[in-house]
Amino acid sequence: MSVYTDMTGTVARWAVPDGPLAAEVPDWYTGATATAAAGDVSIATNVDTDARLAWLQGSEVAQLLPAVGTVEITWTGADGEQLGTTPVERVGNRYCTRGDVLAYGWRNGDQFEELPPQDFPAAIQAAEEAIEQACRRSFCERAVDVDLRGGYDLEELPEQDARSISDGVLIGDRQARVHEPGTYRLVYGARTDARVRAAATRLAAFYLRRRAVAENARGQSMDGVYVSYTLATGEEGAWTGIPYVDAFIEERRSRRRLVR
Repeated sequence: MSVYTDMTGTVARWAVPDGPLAAEVPDWYTGATATAAAGDVSIATNVDTDARLAWLQGSEVAQLLPAVGTVEITWTGADGEQLGTTPVERVGNRYCTRGDVLAYGWRNGDQFEELPPQDFPAAIQAAEEAIEQACRRSFCERAVDVDLRGGYDLEELPEQDARSISDGVLIGDRQARVHEPGTYRLVYGARTDARVRAAATRLAAFYLRRRAVAENARGQSMDGVYVSYTLATGEEGAWTGIPYVDAFIEERRSRRRLVR
């Protein structure tokens, strides 16, 4: 599944199994090549002038993003023109794949194979972000820099499901101890299992499906004609309106209260 990104500042997610990364180039740029750079690494790449896309192979993306976390890739034209930047977050894995969504669609009579390839990574990332927002936790390996006071007291971490912290010691998955004040690299994220994959697949399929109303919507009618639709949200337990996904969120959402 190739990942597509643009130069508007939206952070695209990428994991090794995704493979290539395609970045949209400005309409005014007519060059057949471009250079992608991040940190000390720069890579020359080809531009598909018809599709307006600059392509990086998966191995090249891995060079630009050597570890989990967000990196801003800067794009330069053949004559040194600044084409823009694309922030990309490398994660340990995606919640589901294009193949998962296609297989789910086949079982349910959808024709997702007719959709443009770039629709799939966008729908999958939207599903991942919606699940994370509702659950208040992530289900893949991610990284963030955190500022900690240091000393002998335990530090409450801003993310749960902590996996490691640079130059510090984890105490469980939500606390750490560091000796000096400073900025530390925190790697976190719960594991992706079959329930995560199934929930993300169904939600991504919903985003891809061309339909006028949400699954499980409740309508109001007048003379037999539906005029509006409502969905319970948030505290009522229907974050998405899809029963399976909402049941998953209720099961896995964090009840943690962070006190600083």
